[in-house]
Amino acid sequence: MGILYCDGDRFRKALVASASWLSENSEVLNRLNVFPVPDGDTGTNMSLTLISAVDELKDMEDANLEEVLEASARGALMGARGCSGVIISQLIAGFAEVGKGKNRLFPPDIIEGFQLGAKRAYQAVTEPVEGTMLTVIRESAEETAKALEYKTDMIGLLERVLDKAKSSLQNTPNLLPVLAQAGVVDAGGQGFVFILEGILRLVKGEPLTINTKPEMKPIGTAQKLVNESWDTPYCTEFILIPKKADVAKIREAFLPLGVDLVVIGWGDMIRVHIHTSDPEKVLAHAHIHGKPTNVKIDDMKKQHRHITQGPILLSQEAQQEISIIAVAPGDGISAVFKSLGVESVVMSDKRNPSVSELIQAIDSAYSDKVLLLPNDGNIIPAAIQAENMSHKSIKIVPSKNISEGLSAVLSFRNDLSLEDNLLNMEKSLRRAKHGEVAKAVRNAKYDNVTVYENDSIGRYNGKIHVSVKDTEKAVIELLKTMVEPENEVITIFYGADVSRKDAETLLEKVESEFSELETELHYGGQPNCLYILSVE
Repeated sequence: MGILYCDGDRFRKALVASASWLSENSEVLNRLNVFPVPDGDTGTNMSLTLISAVDELKDMEDANLEEVLEASARGALMGARGCSGVIISQLIAGFAEVGKGKNRLFPPDIIEGFQLGAKRAYQAVTEPVEGTMLTVIRESAEETAKALEYKTDMIGLLERVLDKAKSSLQNTPNLLPVLAQAGVVDAGGQGFVFILEGILRLVKGEPLTINTKPEMKPIGTAQKLVNESWDTPYCTEFILIPKKADVAKIREAFLPLGVDLVVIGWGDMIRVHIHTSDPEKVLAHAHIHGKPTNVKIDDMKKQHRHITQGPILLSQEAQQEISIIAVAPGDGISAVFKSLGVESVVMSDKRNPSVSELIQAIDSAYSDKVLLLPNDGNIIPAAIQAENMSHKSIKIVPSKNISEGLSAVLSFRNDLSLEDNLLNMEKSLRRAKHGEVAKAVRNAKYDNVTVYENDSIGRYNGKIHVSVKDTEKAVIELLKTMVEPENEVITIFYGADVSRKDAETLLEKVESEFSELETELHYGGQPNCLYILSVE
């Protein structure tokens, strides 16, 4: 007897099975991944997206269908990684929309869920390309409309969808030349096939693990066959809690900032995915529309180089490429570090990172040689512990603030050894001056400065130099303390609680007051201070 319906418990088990089978085959997808960029992470992205959806269902064994669908759709959106992950989240969202107010899904509902999910996926992608997973999902959904004989047979319906998905997948190289050039099928489309296979393996009682892994071409083989200009190398993703949730207007606003834009909404959240040359500019733009969270920035060019070339030889002594890891208090500052060549950024926006978080970043680095920038005096002890516990060759650049960290990164040279770079970067620390303007949380007295609650206070060299009501005045007065005749550049990072308009107004006043200096304004996103000031 076939399966007649899907309730909350069955959907949860099906999602777990599809996530398990996809994870088991994620490396296969990574090796196929050449479009939209050959960065070899489609399997990882799709797997982590489904795992996020599954994690949202913990402790929901007794939940009804509508609750399970809503939670899984939200979890998939929150954890969606890459364009492929976003598309899968929209497939789940289609089923969640169909399941509203229902305790069970019957085959006609499954058909509607596939079709609505495919429609949502196409709507999410700004410029849909045929020959990708979009095509495989759409053609599979279209096939369900023809499967009228399976209105009472869930297994038969899924088998027919899977057959169509496989045939559509095999045709993807005929639709997308880059796949034919690399000799592969679309990685995301193959991932969709694995998702369907996982569900059917569950209902048929087949194992969801592979005992003997098939022989595969070395990773990077397909990616080497694809040319990529890397004009927009940073895959930037985040959840936006908008001031006003208008997906169409937000999509239009981000269009000029990059390519492969995907903007989707669910409830009070909007997820944005874009490939850009300037991730800090993207996040600054996001700050205008709402609050960006769950920010992830990947350097796809570096990912591609790692999987196709391995470690790069820097000199005749065959030194390996050096990985730089930095700690940052805000997503905008993180984006700036990324754009300067930092491989990994550990966030410290809510609390200082633990030793284990630093070790995880070190262990995940592409190279066995690592330069670690704590960028906070309070984090240096944890960095030293991480250095002692890791098997890699690590040098700590003792940066005590963001200004020192940025100055150090700018002095890094690819042609120097780990030790020589450390010496150069330590010298650069002395050139950077760091100031902060924040709100006082209580009345206090520091040396000759009286502070009142809600004053704007200016800190420099470990001391409070300014405490006034007006924030702009606090910035100007603090800069007067910091700037000396030999200085040339003032850089301002505005925090998460500062609007772009207010920051630009401040910049005009700083430019007027310090007309002989070059000034720069960046979105920092730091939560605990209004402005970070760097003077060099």
